[in-house]
Formats: sequence, C-alpha cells, structure tokens
Amino acid sequence: FSVVNPSTGRPFAEAPACSRAQLDEAVRAATQAFPAWMALPHARRKEMMLSGANLVKQQLGDLADVLVREQGKPLANAKGELMGVVGFMTHFANFEFKFETVLVDNQKERVVQRRTPV
Repeated sequence: FSVVNPSTGRPFAEAPACSRAQLDEAVRAATQAFPAWMALPHARRKEMMLSGANLVKQQLGDLADVLVREQGKPLANAKGELMGVVGFMTHFANFEFKFETVLVDNQKERVVQRRTPV
C-alpha cells in the first residue's frame, strides 16, 4: 500500500500489506520469543537497549525525514520525538530495578514485593 505524505497528498513510499494469517504468525512468534528476552540478565538487556538507543541517534536524520514525510510534522518535532525515544531507552536501560523488596517484616507478617522483568 502507498504511504502518503499528508503535507503533499502524494505517496512517497510503498509498504507491504500483510494478511491476517501473517499478522497472527508475527504475534505468535513474538509471544514465543518473549520468555527468552525475559530470561536475559539485566546487564545483557541493558547493553542491547543502549545499543538500540545509539542506533537511533546515529540514524536520527534519516528517521526524522521518514517521520516528516509520513506524518507531516515539522523536522524539529520529528527529531525531538526521536530523541525522546533515545531518552526513554537510555533511562530504562540504566534504571536499577529492585526485583525483591521487603515491605513489611514483623512478628505478625512478612510482605515481599517481587517484580518479574519483562
């Protein structure tokens, strides 16, 4: 299908259309891959997320150009949106999650909050 630049009304690219079956297969594959991602050590996921953030920064101009043509937004806004992506990826890559926190510990009860990485 054509990708139309809303500021010109003209197509600037062609994108592949997928069938419902292809979409369902992609969702199944992602669902099957998720446990392996979840099992990765925090340090490896951090490395991968920081690498991804760096790739977005390296390709900022090209990615911003696509956003401008795809969405009709000003270039500065597109770059700002992408730097927001970089910021979120960097923040969560560096965030030190506490996977187990004791909330209450006394003679009557012990309450432990456990987080499972996703």
